[in-house]
Amino acid sequence: MIGLYTLKPRLQHRLEPLARFLHGRRVTPDAVTTAGLVFAGLSGGAIWASAHSRLWLTLVPTAGALRILANALDGMLARRRASTKAAGEVWNEMADRFGDLLMIVPMATVDGVLSVLVFGATIASLLSSHVAVAVRAATGCPRPRNGWMGKPDRVAVVGVGALVALVAPVSVVLNSVLVVVGVGSIHSLCSRWISQQAA
Repeated sequence: MIGLYTLKPRLQHRLEPLARFLHGRRVTPDAVTTAGLVFAGLSGGAIWASAHSRLWLTLVPTAGALRILANALDGMLARRRASTKAAGEVWNEMADRFGDLLMIVPMATVDGVLSVLVFGATIASLLSSHVAVAVRAATGCPRPRNGWMGKPDRVAVVGVGALVALVAPVSVVLNSVLVVVGVGSIHSLCSRWISQQAA
């Protein structure tokens, strides 16, 4: 496993007091998952609004960080429950995919951003996540997270790109972000597929 996923155990350790607090207030994992989806939508909305003012881009890394925190917390809350509902796990996976769409697709509305790059990065990110879920479902093994571009890596790349776009041509930066996300996601897709074949 490479990428920002390696930091997840440390992040969850630091979030333990917050997880206890939310659990004590009966906040459900599904509610936190939904909050993560909202934060992804805020990222995409800020990118869309950047056509009117670049200052909107400052919201992208903040919303992205909150999305990652929510994605870490929902699993922690789910493990604290006596039983984990299959519907909750399905919603978690669907929300992650919808979150990627909400974060990436709005880049197509920015002048100068190539639609083919938006399409390619979107498909590559969805497929890299899908193969990981498929491997776990087919083999019962832990979900593979190897490769250059997991979900937190995509969020980080988009967030950093948004900050760079405050002082550089927005379309050039976003096109570069899409190339990085697309190539990295293809690497993750291939790495996860190959690891499944070798298992």
